[in-house]
Amino acid sequence: IQRASMWDNPSMGTPDFYHRCAGAGPCTTCVPNYLTDGFQEPHAGDGYIAMFTTWLTQTSSIDYREYTQAPLNRPLIGGEVYLFTMYIVMADGCQNGSSVPQIYFSDDEFFEGTVGGYYDLTPQIDFDTVITETENWIELSMCYTATGNEKYITIGNFLEHDEMRFRPVSQNTGEEHPYYLIDD
Repeated sequence: IQRASMWDNPSMGTPDFYHRCAGAGPCTTCVPNYLTDGFQEPHAGDGYIAMFTTWLTQTSSIDYREYTQAPLNRPLIGGEVYLFTMYIVMADGCQNGSSVPQIYFSDDEFFEGTVGGYYDLTPQIDFDTVITETENWIELSMCYTATGNEKYITIGNFLEHDEMRFRPVSQNTGEEHPYYLIDD
């Protein structure tokens, strides 16, 4: 994710950045071909980020999560209502969908030195849905009333394990863990 301008990794997890300019030939960070067998054109532009929302599934007890954060263009103004929109699609072949990533706004960036651990933070935006669509980008939008001085956005899974929802995708035989592509 460090190659995505302004975006950073606030944990020791490894969110991904896929871009059309990543290279030619066999390439695991290229667009539209990503990883080893995925195919997804960006919703807009030439790239997108991707992350595992969790490795906790019906058959796995590893609590690994990925997050990404970036500074906002300018601090949010207290009392103002902002419309947050992102586009999301589940990666090809995933066996499980999960609660989609939530959004956390903060006045400072943070770093947790654990490998993909759980952050006990309350996200201001929780779409409260599970997406298993693997072909068409799904728009997720929600209004947020700023408290004031929020300067950073963090995207990731802030839910406790018992709050997460899962939906198996029976026809898929690839990655067991939910992996989502995010754009715009």
